[in-house]
Amino acid sequence: MTTSAEYVEKVKVEHKAVCEGESSMLAHAITCGKLLAAVEHILEEENTTKRKKDKVSLNEWAKQNCDIAQTTVSLYTRLWKNEAEIKKQGCKSIGEAKKVMLKDPDKVRLAEERKRLREQEKEKEAEQAVQQTVAHVVAAFTPEEMLDKLVGLWGDDKSGNRKLREFHKLLTAHLDLASTGRAIKRRENRLRRLKSLHKWIGASDGSSPLTVAVGRC
Repeated sequence: MTTSAEYVEKVKVEHKAVCEGESSMLAHAITCGKLLAAVEHILEEENTTKRKKDKVSLNEWAKQNCDIAQTTVSLYTRLWKNEAEIKKQGCKSIGEAKKVMLKDPDKVRLAEERKRLREQEKEKEAEQAVQQTVAHVVAAFTPEEMLDKLVGLWGDDKSGNRKLREFHKLLTAHLDLASTGRAIKRRENRLRRLKSLHKWIGASDGSSPLTVAVGRC
C-alpha cells in the first residue's frame, strides 16, 4: 500500500523547481498539484485508522513535510484541476494560468451577478434618498410657493406655460377622481344603511325586531 511518506521527496523536488524559477515552473507547479491531490486521497485512507487528534489534513502534511504554505497548496491543486484549460489557452507562466482560472465561466457569471445586484441596490438607495429629500422639501411649501417654484423651474415662457397647463389638467383629474371616489363611498354607505333598516322593519315572516315589539304591545 502506498503511503503519504513516499510522496514527500517527489513533492519537494517539484516545489523546489517552482521556487527556483525554472523555465518550466508552470509544468512543475501542475505536477506538484497532481502529487498533492494523490497525497490528499492517501491521507483520507490513513486518517480512517487514526484518532481524531492524530488525523492530518493536506495543508498540515504539506507544511510539516515540505514546508509549503496553505495558499501555495491551494494554487498547485487548482492549477492541476484546470490543466486542460490552461494548456488550451497556451499559458506559459503561472501568472497567465491564474488569469485563466479567474475567467472560469461560473465564477465570472457569479461575480457579474453580484456586481449587478450591488449596483442596483446602490441605485435604489440613492433614488429613495432623493425621493425622501424631495418629499420633505415639497411638503414644506405652501401652494403659492409651489407655484413659484414650478414657474421658476419650467420658466414663464410658452414652453413653461404648456407644462403648467398639463400639470393643471393632471391635478384637476386627480381631484375629480378623488371627489368621485368619495361620492361613491357615501352612496355605498347609504345603501348599506337602507338595507339594514329594511331588514329591521320589514321581515316578511313577522320576525323583525319592529314587528315583534308591536306584537307585545
